[in-house]
This record gives sequence, structure tokens and C-alpha cells, in this order.
Amino acid sequence: MASQHINAFCLDRLERYLFAGDKTGQLWVIDLDTFAVLHKVQSHPGTIQGMAIHPHENKVALLGKDRAVSVWSYDEKGKPKRVFQHSIRDYSPDDFDAIHSECQGIAFHPHLPLLATRSGNSGLIELNYADVNAVNLVTCLRVADIADIATV
Repeated sequence: MASQHINAFCLDRLERYLFAGDKTGQLWVIDLDTFAVLHKVQSHPGTIQGMAIHPHENKVALLGKDRAVSVWSYDEKGKPKRVFQHSIRDYSPDDFDAIHSECQGIAFHPHLPLLATRSGNSGLIELNYADVNAVNLVTCLRVADIADIATV
């Protein structure tokens, strides 16, 4: 693991697993008791910039430098399975110029199938994933006029 650069991580809600995302786009699942790597899957073609754990479900959300989000479910042994992946590259507030974003913020709504993160050019977006085959944009807005957003 020392040769890999972990860029983002989060702890599952029951504190059994550490999920980590590296610079090559791999999602790692690490047992917290033994620190053994249980699973590694290719989740994005490049860097994982941000991660979030769902507060009530066995799901982890990833924000990739490829300007896509993905949601993964995991079973009782920590094995991840992709639920969906969705490009956020072209979502943009209509009345602002593009700003390159390095924002790492991503968050689940605690009770609804909604995910908040940044858009492809630094807007704040909310995605509805009730139908994982047709993820759709609910909201896209710019919260700062000339700067990138910091977190969600």
C-alpha cells in the first residue's frame, strides 16, 4: 500500500471498514481491526477526489477527477458493487463563467435518494438517484461569484 497515494477516505457507519480512494481511481476497502486490504476495485479512470458514506445504508459515494460521481453499495464483508456512475462535467449554472474546480465535497441526503456535490465547473449540484438508470439533476447553482466552492 505504501506505493499507492491515497487521496480520500471515509469510515463506514458501523466502523468496520475504511474506504479509500487513490490517485489511480481505485476504491480500497480496508478492515479496521486488521488493516488488511479486503477489496480493491477500479472505480474511476483517475484520481478519487472525495468520498462520503451514507448515514443509514451500506453505500459510499465517490467524486472523481474525471468529473463523474459514482455510488457503490457494499455487503457485510465489505465487498463493493457499483450502483451507478454519472458524469457531472456538463452541469453548469447558466449565468456564470466556468471555473475549474478542485472541490472535494460530496454528501448523501440522510433520508432521500439525493447526492450533493460540485458540478463540472464549480457549481453546487443536487442529483436524484431514485432511478439509478436515469440519475437526474435537481439543482445547479453557484454559491460564490468568483471562487471555487470548498465543501458540501
